[in-house]
Amino acid sequence: MPPKKRPNLTTRKGSRRNMHKLLADNPTQSCQVTSSLAVQPLTIVRGSWHQGAARYEFFPSNRQCTANAAVALAYNTVFRCSDWSSRTVDSLLDFGDRLYRKSDSTRRASGYTGNSPHLMVSEVFPNFIIKNFAFTLTLDDNLTLFGQMGIEIGVEFGDNVVSLENGLIRLFQANFNSIIFTAASLSIAILNIEPFYYVFDSHSRDEAGMHAEPTVGRACLLKFHDLFSLVNYLLNFYINDAEFNLFPIIIQASQILPNFNFQNYFCLSMNIASSTTFVEPGRVERICIDGDNNLSRASIRRTPLITSAQMCSGPSLDKIKLTLRSCHWTART
Repeated sequence: MPPKKRPNLTTRKGSRRNMHKLLADNPTQSCQVTSSLAVQPLTIVRGSWHQGAARYEFFPSNRQCTANAAVALAYNTVFRCSDWSSRTVDSLLDFGDRLYRKSDSTRRASGYTGNSPHLMVSEVFPNFIIKNFAFTLTLDDNLTLFGQMGIEIGVEFGDNVVSLENGLIRLFQANFNSIIFTAASLSIAILNIEPFYYVFDSHSRDEAGMHAEPTVGRACLLKFHDLFSLVNYLLNFYINDAEFNLFPIIIQASQILPNFNFQNYFCLSMNIASSTTFVEPGRVERICIDGDNNLSRASIRRTPLITSAQMCSGPSLDKIKLTLRSCHWTART
């Protein structure tokens, strides 16, 4: 009996080739530094920790890189990575950890029985909210590319087997500026904001963006002057025959307005702005977040006895706190 299909990242119609499968299921291709290329990024923004930090120790950590890459790509659409700070990098790791947990629990609830802690790109939960913005991620499966690090530039072995540089050029020329690169169980985000190229890497990296021991490394955002420098940087991490995938991601971002439908969205941010909206005389609306970070609206009938209604933040989720002596309210999604 074939395995039950798991819900996945929204996917454009088209056949899915086996070679597009995330390489986390083939961990034998170990990550090794074999290139002597010395590549210095133009700038590097380092966070305060990395995805394997002790703050994530109560859940299998250092496995969140695919979710972290997805969050970074989404966040860039409304908050450009050229303006990110160390604090931004830290926040993205927290968002990515929550998205990883949600994605993993969703696939297991849908019948996944595998033992891989890594997510396939198609298993990332596609609808989430950060701050006051809602994001939907779509994987264009027809344009996913497969290649080997050792293929010479300009040489291809088929429509979807490419060198790293050729693959990136093909996707950028097709106006895909948000890409998840995956190889040897490692995923990073690659972004093109003319005229520069950026890499968001949630793993343990040193001051130059290279591998660092977990006790001293940090996640980072690297900026490169050109594509050649970015490619040479990535070549430092892999053996010549290491296989990789390039996943083009389509991102829809919208600001949360009073009539926004929260159904099927997962909340990653703990500081959603929620102003009172008067929907009719004597009635207001508020955003409510349950214990699983799912969102809904609460329609609240105002009475003269209501003294205040305000948003407050708890250690794990946002709640609506109503300070009142009497209030009739009904919730609707």
